[in-house]
Amino acid sequence: MNSGSSNANINANIEILNHKNIIITAPSLDPTQNVSGVSTVVQFIIDNNKEREYRHFQIGKTDRESGGILQRLWRIWKCYGEWTKLIHNSQFTIHNSVIHYSFPLSAPSILRDPWFMHYALKKGMRMVVHVHGGLFLTAPKIPFLLERILKWVFSWDVPFIVLSEGEKVILKKRFGAKRVEVLPNCPDAPKGNETSLKQLRNTNKARYENGNLILGYLGRIEPNKGMTELLDALKKLKAEGVRFKVRFAGKEQTEGEYLPKFKEALGDDFEYCGLVSGESKREFLSSLDVFVMPTYFEGLPMSLLETMGYGVVPVVTQVGSIPTVVKDGENGLFVKVKDVQSIVEAVRRLDQDRNLLARLSEDARKTIKENFSATRYVERLNAIYDSL
Repeated sequence: MNSGSSNANINANIEILNHKNIIITAPSLDPTQNVSGVSTVVQFIIDNNKEREYRHFQIGKTDRESGGILQRLWRIWKCYGEWTKLIHNSQFTIHNSVIHYSFPLSAPSILRDPWFMHYALKKGMRMVVHVHGGLFLTAPKIPFLLERILKWVFSWDVPFIVLSEGEKVILKKRFGAKRVEVLPNCPDAPKGNETSLKQLRNTNKARYENGNLILGYLGRIEPNKGMTELLDALKKLKAEGVRFKVRFAGKEQTEGEYLPKFKEALGDDFEYCGLVSGESKREFLSSLDVFVMPTYFEGLPMSLLETMGYGVVPVVTQVGSIPTVVKDGENGLFVKVKDVQSIVEAVRRLDQDRNLLARLSEDARKTIKENFSATRYVERLNAIYDSL
């Protein structure tokens, strides 16, 4: 074999490796350590994209981390050291991998992640930056330093993945991004065969016709998710005599900030289910009639897609990329941001009209089944990798 043929074969093998090895960043993927939409998306990608070999690199704090700003800075510095060591010492990895960098547009991430990404790019790594929503994607005003950093990042010649066409427009017009790819989040399909799921829906339909509404929330329990307004709305509904029970699953951002208040206000009508995964998550999702999330800002939350996949009716705010999935009066109901009364009216409406509840439930399930395919998601993601 001549040297030209040998080099061609080597180059072909390298090209294959280039498309197979992915370093993907996210907070902890352990649901008992971290309640994060980013982690959920990354775990979905790893589980469903069997054509690629993923290596998870943990960036971001776990829910159980404690300590002040100095301890946090020390952990970031140690993480940065591990990052530079990975890239600097793994020459094979440098030439034969893609970095899939998860980048939520929150203040901590904006101040931390660009330096990790820039180091990798400076060392010749190919990269896809996956933008996961965040306050400063749509905030009307951005602090000067954060805005400068974002404009610097989005000036890079790398593909930026966003969740909707609306987010693509924002990145291009507001931050000057040049390469933007739209890839909406995708939930795992509900567990169980069609027969068992049909039986589950029939059971739910019977429950719709009489008995309490089961309201639920899944995700991080914090002020920006509209927890204050939700609590006040539920107090009003209880005073009005509306029949409901509430189930929460997730993690409080600040321990004791909301859960004791919900318990005190609702008593036995409130249940905290803790962190759910696997069978406990399936049981939780299967038990709900309505998913209530009056969030102030959002990308395209996995919790919304997951609950809708189980036929849970979303009562949500019209923010971020949510309107690309939820259509008011068709497969869910919209409420106003920071508006207690609109939450009250939406839940009351579903309580009084159980036929509406059943119709919205079926259409929510159909929306996910017909429009969100793990196979199509993976194909689109791999095409983005292959474009590098």
